Amino acid sequence: MSTPTPQPPGAPAPATTYRPQPPAPSRGAPIGSAARDRRATPTIAPGPGVGVGSRGEVGRAQIRRFTGASSTPARLRLARGIAAAACLLPGVVGMVQIATAATAPPTSPTRTYADLRAGVDTYLASSTVSAAGPGGDTKDANAALSLVTSRIGAAALLYPDRAKQLYTVSDQLAERQSQVDSARTKITTNSSSPVLSQPSDNFKESMNLLNTPPTGTSVSAGGSLAAIGGIGLFGGLGVSVWLARKTRRMVNPGLVGAIVLTGVVTIMGVQVLSSASISGASDDLASLRADAAASVEWEARTLLQGIDSTQALQARDEILRSSESRMSNISAAKPLWREFTGKAIKADQMTRSSIPTRQTAVTQRLADLRELSKGLATLDRADNNGMNRPNANVGYGLFALSLIAGASAWAGVGRRLAEYR
Repeated sequence: MSTPTPQPPGAPAPATTYRPQPPAPSRGAPIGSAARDRRATPTIAPGPGVGVGSRGEVGRAQIRRFTGASSTPARLRLARGIAAAACLLPGVVGMVQIATAATAPPTSPTRTYADLRAGVDTYLASSTVSAAGPGGDTKDANAALSLVTSRIGAAALLYPDRAKQLYTVSDQLAERQSQVDSARTKITTNSSSPVLSQPSDNFKESMNLLNTPPTGTSVSAGGSLAAIGGIGLFGGLGVSVWLARKTRRMVNPGLVGAIVLTGVVTIMGVQVLSSASISGASDDLASLRADAAASVEWEARTLLQGIDSTQALQARDEILRSSESRMSNISAAKPLWREFTGKAIKADQMTRSSIPTRQTAVTQRLADLRELSKGLATLDRADNNGMNRPNANVGYGLFALSLIAGASAWAGVGRRLAEYR
């Protein structure tokens, strides 16, 4: 150890160099802990605006967890549910639509519009009789108006593109009923001439809309099932492609089998629904009813103001002759039709008789019309309403297949999910 050199009095103290010493290890600390302390990464305080547990950090952490491997089981569960639902949906919809078609009333554009024309003409004849004289009864007219109004509402649902026209017809019928009610207030016990005028030109134009049925068919249940089945197939295929990319396995037997079964259910359901159709004979029977109602309506026009009875009955005769052309397809209706036309009102009955007598004659023709309609309806039912109806049991079978498809999809994706447990 060297001895420091003495300095003369008043001289400045020599400069000393500071050499940092490592901190003394704490008592009881193991050897080498100080070195580890020196190598420890210092804690950096968070900068301004960034705090521990802030929303930004939490959100990024959630995204990382969702996109990372830890979220795969949850996403597989979601895919399993989507695949099963996609397979079940066509079966459920097909079962409901087939069961509905098996019991639904037959519909076609020709038949629907023929029924509307028959209803309108029946109402016009009944309302004309009710307002022709003191012996008129409003019961039949009110019943006919109620029936045709309900038919118009049903037709508007079947053919939405014609709804505006059909509601115009309904409005004109309501206006005509107001005219009938007003005419009835003018009837007296001594009335010797008609008090109800002809329908307006707007009314006639609106009724002419019913002479042209829609060119297409009513809403097709088969088309809607095809769309739903396509959605189901798309969902199943989407899950299959995602699962193949996620698991690096190209084919999942359970899921592929489910997709195939879903396609089978869709195709069979569409074919069954498409086979439901209405025959031409049923359309002809409906058109024959409409012609019969039109003939009675022309007979009732002889009770209106300003109508030439002879010309009205000539128009009636023309309708009856043109209806003969329909008999080739509905020969079973010939006896009924001949009986109805054989009771037609003769010209001298409407040109020389009093109003009460003509009222009675037209009232009888309305009764003949009802009898004819009953007979034609019986023929229609004998032909199963002219409709090829599907079997509801087919729908139940398709639903069973869809259950198998859904179970297969659930099990197929479930096997991949089990690998992450």
